[in-house]
Amino acid sequence: MGPRPSSWGTGGDAAPVSITRDDEVPSPRADVLEGDGALFDDASATDDAVTSVDLPVPKGAEAVEYTLTSSAARWTLQGSSDGTAWQTLDRRPGQPSPGTGGPARSP
Repeated sequence: MGPRPSSWGTGGDAAPVSITRDDEVPSPRADVLEGDGALFDDASATDDAVTSVDLPVPKGAEAVEYTLTSSAARWTLQGSSDGTAWQTLDRRPGQPSPGTGGPARSP
């Protein structure tokens, strides 16, 4: 924030993608991850320390968007289709924890 408004968040791609196209009936996205423990409870008040976690993505699921309700200031999201070769999908080298200012979302 500064004394003058910026153009941040005003671009054509600034808003989340629409769940509908034309006059189609909405088909909301669903959480495809299921697991036990604090990392899968969908609650931002949960406190748990981890250095790495495997996300059990069902076969055929397509990741369109993810949400972190809290995180460390630095984190890396990697994906692999075979569990051996990993590709960095997103990296945040240093930012305030989303838990202190809302969820971190990425399309």
